Amino acid sequence: MTAASNLISVSLNATRDADKVGLNVTWIPGRFTGPTNYTVKLEEKISLSSDSYTAKDTKEVVGYDKNFFNFPELLGYWDYKVTVTANTSEGQSSPKVESKKTFMKPPGLATFNITVDPIVATKVTISINCPEEKERNGIIVKYTVKKILLRADGNDPDMILFQSIDRTQESENPCEVTKQLLTDVRVERNYSVEVATINKEFSGVFSGGYNFYVPVKLPFPLATDTVKMLSTSETKLEVTICRDCVASETQGRIQILLLAVCSVYSNCFHSGKRKRSIEAIINSTWSEAKKSGFTIGYRTTPLDWLNQLRVSQDRFVNYIIGRDTTCEIGDTGYCNGPLPSSTKFKILVLECNSAGCVSLSSETVATKDEEANYTALAVGLSLGLLCIIIISIVAVVCIKRHHRNKKSEAMRRQAPLYNTLNRTFQDDHLYGIANDKMTPVIREPEHVNQPASNEDVYQEIPDSKNYQVTSVDDYQNSISAVKSK
Repeated sequence: MTAASNLISVSLNATRDADKVGLNVTWIPGRFTGPTNYTVKLEEKISLSSDSYTAKDTKEVVGYDKNFFNFPELLGYWDYKVTVTANTSEGQSSPKVESKKTFMKPPGLATFNITVDPIVATKVTISINCPEEKERNGIIVKYTVKKILLRADGNDPDMILFQSIDRTQESENPCEVTKQLLTDVRVERNYSVEVATINKEFSGVFSGGYNFYVPVKLPFPLATDTVKMLSTSETKLEVTICRDCVASETQGRIQILLLAVCSVYSNCFHSGKRKRSIEAIINSTWSEAKKSGFTIGYRTTPLDWLNQLRVSQDRFVNYIIGRDTTCEIGDTGYCNGPLPSSTKFKILVLECNSAGCVSLSSETVATKDEEANYTALAVGLSLGLLCIIIISIVAVVCIKRHHRNKKSEAMRRQAPLYNTLNRTFQDDHLYGIANDKMTPVIREPEHVNQPASNEDVYQEIPDSKNYQVTSVDDYQNSISAVKSK
């Protein structure tokens, strides 16, 4: 008997039985030198990044003709080293070493945590850590996240959703932390999350549930184009509202949504009094604003305005501030009454949920001047001026005509009397006497105390209105009557 001869060869074969993997070890012995047994030593790699191995198991196989051994239930997709040595009572052979990687099998459990963003309510991040190296059982490629939406009482599931999250890198090592936003998350709801790890061949089981709540967050800051001015008049302001900007409830259920009218002298923008101003705006009415001369801001939209926006299919919705004409001072309820003319305003959008309020004020706009129809005003002024000019012209014409008549009368009074007895037809025609009819022009005598002469006989007629001359004979009789006096 001599020492055991060296083994001719050793071979390793990976095995799988359901979810279990192992190694079959076979060898071919050397020359028989006596009763022989074999030592089969199994070593396991310390880590994926190490080249060192650690002893895992050692088995003895008795009998020269025995050349097989199986190591079951090993790690999946892991490196092993097997050493086989033949032994006799006289000594052992040289060791024969072979290495082998096992098959993949279902991975173990991943660990994870949930982070809710402090600003964006539905921004929930899941951070998934790969299973421990020796539990991965293969190359991890992705994860399946099961999101269980719980009922209001926080217990029974209301809905179950699955989300697949790919790994950033498909590498055996390192297996970095995978971060991903959870989709389909609703604010003000309770969730339970489970995660299953998937390698290139198998999917693992889901881990235990992680429960969390999605709290309400402050509404998003309103975009600058949330409200835009369309037109203005003496008593109205027409604006267009971005419905998607104000009706979204991703941050939490909206409790207050309104448009407020704030004159530049109102209390809408008092710094340090935000809460008081908001409450004042919500509760103030058009009637109160009217009484104060619009020095306070007030709500100009109805309480159900949010519901109106929700049912609208339009992205932009128009709204007329000051549309109601039936509002009366003394009304205690809501009324969208007319605005004062020639007044500067800002339109305030106010949105509130249980976490707080956000607001946005428009650029300063002004209602138009009352009766600011400059074309009609110009026409009216022109017509008035034309009337004045016409009246002035008529007055001037009348005055001139009056002066001309007076001048003509004076000239007739100063015309020399002619000798009626010696007049001819041509004289009659010249002095306006025809058909033996005439109306003489008689002046009072300049020297009543002097005796009358033939030339002054006509001047001594006291008053021509007392004498009616219809013919030459009548006229001569009048002269004779005068001379006899």
